[in-house]
Formats: sequence, C-alpha cells, structure tokens
Amino acid sequence: METNIYNPEGSMLRKAQLRMLHILEAVDQICREEGIPYWMDAGTLLGAVRHQGFIPWDDDMDICILKKDYRRFRKAALAKLPPDLAYQDWTTDKNHFEMSPRIRDTRSLFDQPESRYQKYRGLFMDVILVERVPSMRVKQFIYLFYGRVSREIHNHGLVAYPSKAKRLAVKGAAYLLWPPVMLMLLLARLYAALIHSDILSRYYSGWPAPRCMSDIFPCQELEFEGRMFYAPADPDAYLTKQFGDYMTLPPENERGGHNCLIEIYE
Repeated sequence: METNIYNPEGSMLRKAQLRMLHILEAVDQICREEGIPYWMDAGTLLGAVRHQGFIPWDDDMDICILKKDYRRFRKAALAKLPPDLAYQDWTTDKNHFEMSPRIRDTRSLFDQPESRYQKYRGLFMDVILVERVPSMRVKQFIYLFYGRVSREIHNHGLVAYPSKAKRLAVKGAAYLLWPPVMLMLLLARLYAALIHSDILSRYYSGWPAPRCMSDIFPCQELEFEGRMFYAPADPDAYLTKQFGDYMTLPPENERGGHNCLIEIYE
C-alpha cells in the first residue's frame, strides 16, 4: 500500500519532517563531538527500521540519552546548537513542565494547546532521559507520584486548571509531597544500581514498555532519511518490546500525528 500520500514532497508535513531532520543532524553532531551516547527511539526508530526514514504520517522525533549524561548534554547543546534551534527545559522556559528537554526549531509553529504558555513552540525533538529502574512495576508506581508532582511544580497547572485558586492549591500540595516522593525515588535508584538492573526507563513517564540495556549497547548506526544515526544494537528486540508486531502498518484510521496546526517560516 502506498504510504507517501501522507507526506509528498512539498507538503507541509514533509517540510516539517525535513526541519526535524535538521534538529537530529545538529544533535547527532554535538553528541559525536562530546562522546555522549544516544539512540533513536519510539516512532523515530520504527521509521528507520520500517521506512528507512520518517513514518510517513509522523510529526515528531524521539531520541534517548542516559540520565547521567543530561548535564553534559545540556551544556553542550546550549553552547553548540545553531541559532535556528533552541534548547528547552524548565531552566530555559519556565513553563516547560516536562522533565525531559526538547530541541525546538525556532522558525516554525507546532500549535499544541498544552504549550500555549511556553517560550518555544516550534517543531521539536524529544530528548528522553532514561536510567536504570528496579522493575517496570516499581517504575509505574513511582510515576503515579513523581511524574505528576514534578509537572505541577513546573507549571503544568497553567494549562490543566483554569482556576487560579485550584492551580495554587494543587501546586502547594505538590510541594508538600515532594520530599517523600524524592526519598522514594532515591531508594529505587539505589536499589536499581545495587542489582545492576538491565531495565532502562523514566520515572516521570507512564510509558509501560521497558528498554533493556542488553538490547541497546553497543549502539549501531542505522540509515534514516539517507543519513546514518545511532540506534540500539538489537532494534528488533527493542521495537518488539515497545510495539509488538511493529512491521505491520496500523489501520488507516490510526495513522496520524498530533493533529495540530503546523506553520513553517522561512
């Protein structure tokens, strides 16, 4: 079945994909120069394996880095990103409430309602920060508290609660819960390190699929849009854990991106 009907050359979606490819190229160069391991993740990796590029209807990108490399990555990105790209986390954009950073294109608009108060609103690539977890069951339990509390502290309430009184109440409760939640998180991290867990995940996300270090390292290179980028050592095992039968195309009514307005500026 033809799939390029979704992103023919010259279409808005294809122009957006090429802008995101520019983001990946810039980040790939920085990571290679700094010796920071990264790998394509989620739909980006799936696109590399199944389509040798973007999933035709996809409108975002994902890579992973280890959480221990976050500070080094942040410092390098702030210093080395080209001027048409911006590094976005809660230190550069006070209303960025996610715990993972994004690299944003500054010459576009990706009009998501949840980002309407944010400083940077262009096309983006998520940089997913993963670390050892004791088990996915433990990770999911901690997420119920840590993920939600951290979002409220970093201004998620601006878009979640129209009432200022409710926003203040929820944010106050989040600050009260922060110390016990951080203790729980510390204990989980210590235990994961003690048992040398093979499972990587992120405590701030409810995504239930594990990422296994034994499937990832040493990373290899895979073709994506005619260029080579880093990917897990065993992409089949990695994608099967995330998506199951990933080579079968989804039904037509399930093909689509974020369904939001995209604008490209020259």
